[in-house]
Amino acid sequence: MTLPLNTAPGPSPDEESRRHAEISRDFLVRAQQELERGNAREAASLARYAVESVLKAVGEKRGLSVAKDWEMRKSLFDLMDELDDSELWGCYIAVRHADLYFCLERYELLDVRHAVRAAGDLIHKLDSVLSTSASYPR
Repeated sequence: MTLPLNTAPGPSPDEESRRHAEISRDFLVRAQQELERGNAREAASLARYAVESVLKAVGEKRGLSVAKDWEMRKSLFDLMDELDDSELWGCYIAVRHADLYFCLERYELLDVRHAVRAAGDLIHKLDSVLSTSASYPR
């Protein structure tokens, strides 16, 4: 009989959710620090990573995959309906656009400041979802 090489149980969905939530907060703090240093390009990227990480945290909590961009958007639309908060989309788009503009070499520091603030707003708004004790079945 051959046993699988990796038989150790992986982290629980709640542990993964907490890990991604912490990562999102760390990215947000780093984005704010980079912005204070005047490094807008890095701040925009870190803000995007913060938003992606908090959406992954919510996905883990609910047993959903949010690894792909379209899965993140679908998860966000579901959260907008559930929380009755259309501002979530505005936060997400502000962050994505600031990062995209750097890729296109068209950016303004004001847009990045707005994006970092929007990332913080989105993370704060989703804290209520992450703080519930219930996990969804996988």
